[in-house]
Amino acid sequence: MAKIMVKCPICGESFDRNSPDVKWVKVSNTRYAHQECADKKALEETQEEKDRKALYKYLGELFGGNYDYIKTKKMVEKYIKEYQFTYSGILKTMRWFYELKGNNIEKAKGGIGIVPYVYSDAMQYYYNIYLAQQRANAVREAYEVPVQEITIKSPKMYTPPPRMFDLEGGS
Repeated sequence: MAKIMVKCPICGESFDRNSPDVKWVKVSNTRYAHQECADKKALEETQEEKDRKALYKYLGELFGGNYDYIKTKKMVEKYIKEYQFTYSGILKTMRWFYELKGNNIEKAKGGIGIVPYVYSDAMQYYYNIYLAQQRANAVREAYEVPVQEITIKSPKMYTPPPRMFDLEGGS
C-alpha cells in the first residue's frame, strides 16, 4: 500500500492515512484528522458552534447546487445581530417552512430571506410541541401506577409413593 501523508488540522502532526496503526476521521472534503484530536475538539465545542454547523449543513443539503454560502452567511449574521435570532432558531424555522409546511425551495433562490417573516410562526409551532410534551409528562407522572411484584412458587407435582411389593408371594 502506498503512503498517503496528511496533516492533522487540529494538532498539526503529519500521519500516514493508510497505516493500520493510525485511527483517523474525515473532517472535510480533503482534510483528515486523528480520531483523538477530533474527539477532543468535539467536546470543547460550544452549543452555539454545533448549532451553526448544523444550520449550514442543513442548508447545503436543502438547496444543493443552488446554495449561495456567502449570501446565506451574511443573512444569518444580519438576523442574529438585528433580530437576536439563534442558529438553532433559524434551522428550525427553515425545517418548519420547507419540510412541514411543504413550501417550494425554488422561490428561495439559494437564500434564507423568508426567515424573518415566518420565525415567530415556527417558534410558536415548536413552543406548542414543547407544551404538549410537558403536559404528557405531567399526566404520565400523575397516573403512574405503582408496580407491586408478587412471587409465586411453582407448584409441586404430586407423585404417588412407590408401591411396595410383597416378595413372599402372599396376597
